[in-house]
Amino acid sequence: RPGQPGYKLDVETSRRRLAAALVSATQQQVELAVQAEDPPPMDLDILDQLLRSLLEESPGLIPGIFVKDLQTGDELKINAEVAYSGLSVIKIAILEETYRALELPLDPEKTDWVSGTMAASDNYKANLLLSEVIGDGDGYQGAVNLTASMNYLGLKNTFMAAPYDEEEGNFLTIVTPANSRTDVTTDPDPSRQTTSLEVGLLLEMIYQCSRGGGTLMVAYPDDFTSDECDRMIEWMSKNRIDSLIEAGVPVGTRVAHKEGLSGDTHADAALVFSPGGDFVLVVFLHRPQWLEWEESAPLIANVATATYNYFNPQ
Repeated sequence: RPGQPGYKLDVETSRRRLAAALVSATQQQVELAVQAEDPPPMDLDILDQLLRSLLEESPGLIPGIFVKDLQTGDELKINAEVAYSGLSVIKIAILEETYRALELPLDPEKTDWVSGTMAASDNYKANLLLSEVIGDGDGYQGAVNLTASMNYLGLKNTFMAAPYDEEEGNFLTIVTPANSRTDVTTDPDPSRQTTSLEVGLLLEMIYQCSRGGGTLMVAYPDDFTSDECDRMIEWMSKNRIDSLIEAGVPVGTRVAHKEGLSGDTHADAALVFSPGGDFVLVVFLHRPQWLEWEESAPLIANVATATYNYFNPQ
């Protein structure tokens, strides 16, 4: 709930009134001067406290949360630079690299691959994009090219070492600052990793590109148009699952997102479009050994509700 207007004592005016009353033979009462004040502006520290209180109800869970106000640039980070398995969330990077390589309109075959990757989370079609569009016919080369592009964009902890569904041992994992940390680990998948911060920044890049600016257009001035970035957001908006972040915001809210699940890690990464302002919300949750959907789904929805209400106070 937003803060309410209040009142502040006008000390100087009140002091003068008191002084006059003290030397007056007739004035027995003094009305102190007060000034109406607007409530202090909300900031993300308030939301940070609320999210941490929600997370305290799930001891042993390792959350990675990133929120960004796309109007002001303000950020909230909770374990935002911890490495997590990339899951299907990293398909956002495959989508971005696909549109970097191709021009509109996409032919029917490529359109089917993109639709399968983003709306159905089809690993086979994601691998086709990785191989045939990004990797010049080689899925492993596609992973190398995607990783190089993420590095070029400043996303040093985001990589793919292999296509989806490859057996461990067929590739070497990549050492990053995030997966080199010793203070916290989520036992991330060696084939693909990211952080909540970097997924969020990639979403922000796509959002800003759709408005004709931002990092993607600076880094790759000949490879992106605002229409292409609009199409990326449209694909992510078509990914309707009615749970996780979507379940935590009002019905009809536009949520452009990609979720991902494994036995021990569940995640959702979204651009949320709301009357009170557009924002990025990325949530990764990890519990060693096994994470129950009955625990993660309502928690991610509650995080989304709290974040949406912060941007849209009643």
